[in-house]
Amino acid sequence: MERRRFVSPCVEPARLEVLEPRALLAGVTIITHGQDDDGELNAWPSAMAEAIAARLDGDAVLGTVRITPGESDALKAEAELLSGDPSRSRSGEFIVVLDWAAVATGLVFAKANTRQVADAAIGRFFNTDWIGSSAWPLASLPIHLIGHSRGGSLMSELSERFGRHGVWVDQLTLLDPHPRDFITGDGPVEAYSNTMYAESYYQTDDSLFVNGQPLLDHGYDRKLSVVSGGYVDKGTEYAIHANAHLWYFGTINQASTISDGEATLTDAARETWYTPSEERGSNAGFRYSRLGGGSRWSADMIGGTEPVVAGLVSSLGGLSTHSSVDRVECLAELITLSVGSAGSCRVLQGSILPFQVAYCDADSPAILELWLDIDRNPLNGNEMRSVHQQALDATQGIEPAETGDRGIHPALRWATTTCLQGSRMRTETLGSCTMTTPLISPPPIPRWSSQTGGGSRARRMEWAIPSCQG
Repeated sequence: MERRRFVSPCVEPARLEVLEPRALLAGVTIITHGQDDDGELNAWPSAMAEAIAARLDGDAVLGTVRITPGESDALKAEAELLSGDPSRSRSGEFIVVLDWAAVATGLVFAKANTRQVADAAIGRFFNTDWIGSSAWPLASLPIHLIGHSRGGSLMSELSERFGRHGVWVDQLTLLDPHPRDFITGDGPVEAYSNTMYAESYYQTDDSLFVNGQPLLDHGYDRKLSVVSGGYVDKGTEYAIHANAHLWYFGTINQASTISDGEATLTDAARETWYTPSEERGSNAGFRYSRLGGGSRWSADMIGGTEPVVAGLVSSLGGLSTHSSVDRVECLAELITLSVGSAGSCRVLQGSILPFQVAYCDADSPAILELWLDIDRNPLNGNEMRSVHQQALDATQGIEPAETGDRGIHPALRWATTTCLQGSRMRTETLGSCTMTTPLISPPPIPRWSSQTGGGSRARRMEWAIPSCQG
């Protein structure tokens, strides 16, 4: 396609500098535990949530969804914010602990299985009454699910429930997943077709009753060797099983010696728990999350046996095949494939800054809107909505999104695309760049052109940065 650039006599450049290589904010991370025989939430899920918030310099909203017994055989789901203000957060990042300890008890006669817990919890992520000023539910944002032991089964079930409502899950992280399916009726460990990236970090050195499960051809599998240190030093029952979530915690908090509130990962243990390519945990686990910035298209075998791209669903150019979901309703999904050119977001006036974005819907048309924002939070009310709008056709697969040209106010620095279907919405933050010198009118103009990349059809968004006048 021919690219036309505005030619200017002015020489003063507008520069954009990269903040993170691929770390895209404005999303929700949901963390949950497994079997909990004393009925009280252990310390590690909250410690993990706080460690993720610390990676964002504390600019995150922390909350909890708590599952308790209700009337008769029903379960009750209550949600509350613990810290942070959605209307003031500039990152737009939510971190939620799913606490089902009150019903995760019992070796034989369990109070609930993971299917029942997922059914009870899913509604809170489509409800806004506990988020405060936000006009949209957390299901509108990219979703990362993290679950340990029976909690791995719960996160698989929760991802399937999102899929029933047409919502894609950005990432499913299973930490030594171990459903008690024969005893309690827990759901299977599964990656569903609405999940973009799936991974299992599992071990087989503990008791037969608590060994984890791989995803095989349905995700990235990393077999752990965590037979010493951590919970083993503490003398915890099923300590090697518990070390799986401490292993992942060590990829979030990368200090030499750390504690998750229950056990300690020492500097010496880092040498044996992680492979040389995993660089003591800094190039493993959380590194390949939406917030970590690592490339999920990487062919590197950092864990020793499988490339990172093994967890990426095949429709996005990965190697993973996922199980189908029976949808009861559908909502379009937006996928950011890349930002910038060759990893750079430094652009001179009159040059091009490309974005690659794709969308996927199942059965009904949607509206694609381009928003501009002064920060990365699309839900706090300070964005300029609908600077461009385009109708999208329904599609079963990942398809390009056609748009046109529209002027944008130069003070707004962050681009967000939004898919709207009636009162439902999905958002994806595009840009991780900000201006160091302000643009002089006329403002930037977004253009879209066809591009194929990452093994799937996508659309390249080209920001033409105009020069000044006069």
